[in-house]
Amino acid sequence: MTAVASDTLKFARVLRERAHLSAEQAEGLSEVFAEAVQGGMPTRADLQSLEGSVKAEFVDVRSEIAAFQSEARSEFAAVRSDVAAFKVETRNEFAAVRQEMKIEFAAVRTEMAAFKSDAKSEFASVRSEMKLLEQRMTIKLGAMLVALGGILSAAIGYMPAR
Repeated sequence: MTAVASDTLKFARVLRERAHLSAEQAEGLSEVFAEAVQGGMPTRADLQSLEGSVKAEFVDVRSEIAAFQSEARSEFAAVRSDVAAFKVETRNEFAAVRQEMKIEFAAVRTEMAAFKSDAKSEFASVRSEMKLLEQRMTIKLGAMLVALGGILSAAIGYMPAR
């Protein structure tokens, strides 16, 4: 920063005449003010230079923000794409599982129908065998009754008459 020119004698004289300060006070104050002004007050050129650097920083920040926005948009698009692909993949997997379940259920139904048919034929076979058994027992019972009748008739024939 460049120094700002100041007239310390004029400043001290104004303090003595208008503020009614003593000569020592006026000179001390004017020296302190001159040091403050010369050491730290920016000039118009300093402010313009600072303004240029601040504008450049803002341009840099804006470009960084634009780059971040662009990157974020592309990342969001990639995430959306991944989610859409996952959705399609999940739907396909569910469809495959449904198809497998349909096939399995059809196989179980076929097995159950075969079991039912086997059970019906087995029951029919058992009924048929029971009918045959019933007929054989009837024949045997009839033969036994005939034999009993023959035995009784022979026994009656051998019995003495009374």
